[in-house]
Amino acid sequence: MKRNSPAFKLAQHVWQHAQAATPGHSWQRLNQGMHGAVGLAIGVGLRFGKEDFVRFMDEFRAGYWIGAGHEQFYSAAVQVRNMSACHAYEFWQDRKPFIMDGQRMYVGREFVWDGLRVRCTSFGPEHFIAVCTPNPVYRSGSGYERVKPTRLFRITHADLKLYHKNKKAATQVAAAATAAA
Repeated sequence: MKRNSPAFKLAQHVWQHAQAATPGHSWQRLNQGMHGAVGLAIGVGLRFGKEDFVRFMDEFRAGYWIGAGHEQFYSAAVQVRNMSACHAYEFWQDRKPFIMDGQRMYVGREFVWDGLRVRCTSFGPEHFIAVCTPNPVYRSGSGYERVKPTRLFRITHADLKLYHKNKKAATQVAAAATAAA
């Protein structure tokens, strides 16, 4: 029998006891509660088991509540440094982490690539997408205008390896120049 992690136990508790104090059954309330419970587990730093996201899908019908924007769970896990949640998510997605400057890449992360300020917008099996867009223009009464990306980058593990190699070489050259001065 598998040992349940604290994060799994929280989700299990919500699944088993949700709506006990309210009349009738509502899938919407249950789904929102489950989504919130996993977000809470990540945010407060509960430990996740490696297979927890897989088990959420199998045991708690997570396809209904985890949502199409499930990358938000990974983004939150990276931002609060809940590494067990990161590992569980990566296992579920069968994805090797993209590490840049010592930090995992996540949807929403902004960084400089090829001299441009970009934002990670999505992941593929072997790459992530980063786009460079100009700042949106606010139009009085109509809100922000949609803007078309000026550049799109498909960044792979090999690209990141080369980036780190070049960065290390540049640092060594700068250190040698400083020492020689």
